[in-house]
Amino acid sequence: MNKCCVYALFDYEAQNSDEISFREGDLLSIQRKNENGDEHWWIALVLQIIQGHARWYPASLTLVDISPSKE
Repeated sequence: MNKCCVYALFDYEAQNSDEISFREGDLLSIQRKNENGDEHWWIALVLQIIQGHARWYPASLTLVDISPSKE
């Protein structure tokens, strides 16, 4: 599962219906990494704006938060 949180380094506009949009500085909760062996796309929820559904996004646009998870 690899749950953790990351901060968006850049804005990202979803290109497909299974992707998520976010803004620079948004905190994202990672739900899954390395789906089907592709380490460049992760599934996340944007925590500042609860959108109700986890979506894909390019992992290279975020910075991993290494603080302990409260989940």
